[in-house]
Amino acid sequence: MNTGGAPRLDQLTGLRFIAALLVFLSHVPWPSAPDWLQTMLAQGFVGVSFFFVLSGFVLSHSYTGRITGGEMSYARFMALRLARLSPLHLATALPYVLVGIWRNNLTAPVALLNLTFLQSWVPDSTYYFSLNAPSWSLSNEMFFYLCFFPLCFVAAPRRWLMTALLGLTVVACAVYAVAHYNSVILLGERTVGHWVFYIFPGFRLLEFLAGMALYDLWQRGVRLPRAALPLAWGLLFAAMFVADSVPEAFRMSLFFLPVVTLLLWVHLDRSRAICGVLSGRTMVLLGEASFAFYMIHQPAIRICSRLVGELPYRDLLVGASAFALSLVGSLLLFLYFERPAERSLKGWVNRRATAQRHPAE
Repeated sequence: MNTGGAPRLDQLTGLRFIAALLVFLSHVPWPSAPDWLQTMLAQGFVGVSFFFVLSGFVLSHSYTGRITGGEMSYARFMALRLARLSPLHLATALPYVLVGIWRNNLTAPVALLNLTFLQSWVPDSTYYFSLNAPSWSLSNEMFFYLCFFPLCFVAAPRRWLMTALLGLTVVACAVYAVAHYNSVILLGERTVGHWVFYIFPGFRLLEFLAGMALYDLWQRGVRLPRAALPLAWGLLFAAMFVADSVPEAFRMSLFFLPVVTLLLWVHLDRSRAICGVLSGRTMVLLGEASFAFYMIHQPAIRICSRLVGELPYRDLLVGASAFALSLVGSLLLFLYFERPAERSLKGWVNRRATAQRHPAE
């Protein structure tokens, strides 16, 4: 994990691939799997929660000192984050734009909101799942980035209070939604609860704030005992096993938030054996390519589903072939497009910032 001048926590990079894999598994159809396994695999969206919590932690680890110390302006920070997300977002959206134009079923508002990272603010699944559907989470990330810079100047206790108040607000809204609007569909094909509690950036900010709060605790030397590692993984699988019985408003993020935060926390100690595996060269490379893996896995599943057709063991063939395609494709995209494009854009941003601080005389 590249954290600028901060100490590297490569095990978190490896863990990113596990999170992306969970999301992948949740999107592959598994009709021949046992019911209990289908239930667990369907909860793979928990990987998105992990990404949001991790984002709050990593940005705090990488940028807090530079921002509060006056080394990083708001404009430069946002330009660097755009350099991180934009190349892959635009590259994976382009095929959908071209196909939409060819089929004449893509409207300008849908395309514009998606390409400008605003789709998650519209409570209509035809907007927030437009073009390359996983890109909805990038809309949330961009909102988190906008919030992060000012949050760096808020004292930790006040940020914890903000997190607690937002958490109570989300819980209260979830209780109300379960009682009155649990199955209501107003726009698109998804329920109101799906947008409010899974998509809406304002509520998903809670996970980002949890990551920032975790960083504050970690900086203060608060550590968990070794026994917490198997406990965290056990709780994750147990939560995935029973999640189907949890109302949607709670299941989509609130239910998994404590488990995900605990899972990240226990992996901050590099002395643990599993952290050594996760920080190995192979897992770090896979983790670095996990953004590309996440962004291309749904198109890969669709392609492989069509190619496999109705062959025996269809779900296993689709899963295996889509995984291979996503894995190879993500590595190629990362090595030969995403990383070079990001480095080039970030280099330009940093050179421009340097030139503005030290204009030629």
